[in-house]
Amino acid sequence: MKKITSKQKVKKKSIKRKPPVKENRWTVVQIFSLIFSIGYLCVDFIPHFGKYADIIYPQWLYLSILTFICLGFIICFRDSFQHVLSLLIKSGMVRLFALFILISAISLINATNLPEGLIALGRIILTFLIFLFLTAFIYQLNDIFVNI
Repeated sequence: MKKITSKQKVKKKSIKRKPPVKENRWTVVQIFSLIFSIGYLCVDFIPHFGKYADIIYPQWLYLSILTFICLGFIICFRDSFQHVLSLLIKSGMVRLFALFILISAISLINATNLPEGLIALGRIILTFLIFLFLTAFIYQLNDIFVNI
């Protein structure tokens, strides 16, 4: 039999251990963020009930109610949303949108049809809030869908 010297010893394969898998548990904030995000995306499926000449009226009503509910949710869980909202306020896009709202509000002084101008301003503010809330909700879901 042939003797094995120390140089010829067979190296053992080291077993690579995988780091423990972090369980992706859904928090209450993430569950409701997903529900509200889907709610915003389903606005096209709101029926117009055949009573209105324009199908946009029930959709604006739906968006207004959903945004009001989302505002209450964000106020209740403000600790979870404080970081993302502070990032959004620092964003140039948000500041530009806020400037647009301010200019729109100032332009109401010279409006010929003030009630229509107020309705348009309300829709602009609603769109701004939808943008903020949907961005905050998607940011909350970032941890869950990062591996997809």
